[in-house]
Amino acid sequence: LTAPVAVLPWDESFLEAAQKIAMTLRSQNRAVEIIAQGQIGKRLGKADKIGAEWAIILAPDEWKNNKVNIKNLKTGAQETISVESLINVIN
Repeated sequence: LTAPVAVLPWDESFLEAAQKIAMTLRSQNRAVEIIAQGQIGKRLGKADKIGAEWAIILAPDEWKNNKVNIKNLKTGAQETISVESLINVIN
């Protein structure tokens, strides 16, 4: 069983996009948790508590360019990547 992936939508307006990303990842047999409540820092903490390896953050500026922020919760490394390359990066 692979570690879950946490998807963190910036606010309510990103919830539908978060659900689409979650569905795509689930189709690749990844466990996905959408964490939409609270400030980003607290949500990253919750993602770490559930044992997530990756946190995908949907933020306005990046989303305009069809990109997301992805954070490796084990190493703390964070980068901005295209939505299309998401599956390749986390698998």
